[in-house]
Amino acid sequence: MASPPLPAISLLHATRDRPELALQCRNTWLSAASNPDQVEHLFAIDADDEASCVALSAFPHRVVQIPNGGCVAAWNLAAANARGRVLVQLSDDWEPIPGWDDVFTARLGDLEAPRVLRISDGHRHDDLLCMAICTRARYEQQGFFLAPSYRGLYSDDEFSFRAYRDSVVIDAQDVVLRHAHPNHDETIPMDSAYQRQNSLPREIHGRQQFLNRNPSALYSWLHAQGHVRQYVPDAASPAADATLPRISVIMRTRNRPQLMRRALESIVQQSYPHVELIVVAHEEALTYAPELLEAAKCAHGLQARIVRARPESSLGALLNQGIAVATGYWIIALDDDDTWHHTCLERLAATLLSNVAIAPRAAACQYAMVHESINKSGELVESHRTHSGGEMKPLLLTRQTGRNQIVIHGFLYEQSLWSELGGYREDLPVAEDWEFNLRCLRVTEILMHPEPLAHYHIRVNSFDQSYTAGRMLHNQMQAHFTNSEVRRMADTPEGRSQIYLAGQISLAIAELGDEVGRLRLDLEAFRKRESSLQKRLTATDRELKATQKRLAEEKESNRAIRKRWIFKLLRRLRILAIISFWHLLPLNDFLVCLSSDSLVS
Repeated sequence: MASPPLPAISLLHATRDRPELALQCRNTWLSAASNPDQVEHLFAIDADDEASCVALSAFPHRVVQIPNGGCVAAWNLAAANARGRVLVQLSDDWEPIPGWDDVFTARLGDLEAPRVLRISDGHRHDDLLCMAICTRARYEQQGFFLAPSYRGLYSDDEFSFRAYRDSVVIDAQDVVLRHAHPNHDETIPMDSAYQRQNSLPREIHGRQQFLNRNPSALYSWLHAQGHVRQYVPDAASPAADATLPRISVIMRTRNRPQLMRRALESIVQQSYPHVELIVVAHEEALTYAPELLEAAKCAHGLQARIVRARPESSLGALLNQGIAVATGYWIIALDDDDTWHHTCLERLAATLLSNVAIAPRAAACQYAMVHESINKSGELVESHRTHSGGEMKPLLLTRQTGRNQIVIHGFLYEQSLWSELGGYREDLPVAEDWEFNLRCLRVTEILMHPEPLAHYHIRVNSFDQSYTAGRMLHNQMQAHFTNSEVRRMADTPEGRSQIYLAGQISLAIAELGDEVGRLRLDLEAFRKRESSLQKRLTATDRELKATQKRLAEEKESNRAIRKRWIFKLLRRLRILAIISFWHLLPLNDFLVCLSSDSLVS
């Protein structure tokens, strides 16, 4: 007996928790096909999705036995059991065009060659392939449909990135299929399946996997700014996938296990794949830090080591002790009470790897100030956040001298720069990072990333934080740095002339500031008078409305009194008229008139 012919196309349909919608989707796609007898449809269902397993058991299907495998495990299981020459990724929210099967095969052309079809969903206009459609030859070339290490998010990034890199993409963006997704249609509810698939843990896991498996995508696919996927062919190659530099994170910690635990969580969530942690610990931190690091190593594979701080070390000395044993190409500090956005290190690295005319050796990002407190139960409670500034401006040495514009954990730089500059000053009580940044700016540009990716946590009335407990010291350091620069300039006649001119400019600015201050006081007084007049006007308006209401009530009352008076007068006149002619009326008619409704009224 002859075996049945192989189908031309296999629909790989991953579904969960939506059996009715899944069945409707299946029927829609098969009905829209020009040759439904040449289309193979396979459901792939999670084993713990009992409702779908029961409702769809009558149709060709496979059950995913991998715990928490997600939709990627489902699509791969369906692909492994499919027989078609073209494999099409399908989920419950895609709607086909009439004759889609003929369109797909015609646009792919040679079905024996490794090829990937690029269609459109009408929303994305970058290079991300919104639906995975490939020939069996491409499937066999990869060894899988989607990389099995993913759970969902970023599996499409790798499918797209490697397809472009291998030059197998066939452009068919004029073929537009509707993707009925909540991101594109507000009328569609974000149900539990969408929420689970797009959760932050899956976003972090997917991005980590993608950059770990495709390092060159940092500068040839993912970019420093925005979420647009743009393929840069000159920067992508299989040989480049092992070249991302290591980042060494230096953490200073002292007697704050709760805060250190939060900071460690921020580190292990970073999407940048090559990170080592150097913890410079002293006092009680030497007792709790090893346990916290061991937990992070076991759970996340974090590379970390502890450096015992020298007694009486300053803040700058602690940093130098950690950097001295670091093996990374880039250095960044993260104190135990601060955190990052999960893409902070990735975006800073992408900024440094960007193709600019003058290659920088350091990059910085804007930051968000997280205002928080510790309640009586010992829990951290966030009250609000403020942005570090408005529109991003270039980091200029003149501006940086007057005020530190970057935070220490938003500043990534080459370790060679630290060596060249002699490290951090160890004689400063605070602001060691500010002074180091100033020296960096004298020898290299610092590129600024516009997003607030560093989170600077501020605890009001906290005595274990230099920002709140050492504000006076910070102000003194600001004066010290500025005066040091001025004294250095004063050693030459030209410098003294510049100082004089700067002094005149400062005087003019101060006078202008005084005038602005006076104008502000006048404006405040005017606003107070305006507010007082407004209150009086409001009170007068209320009184006027009350008077008008009383007048209306009096008018209505007078009208009612006049009406009653007229009725009484008319009644008396009618009675008098009847009495005058009573002798002419029969007795019965006279009694009826007296008892009539008109007289009563």
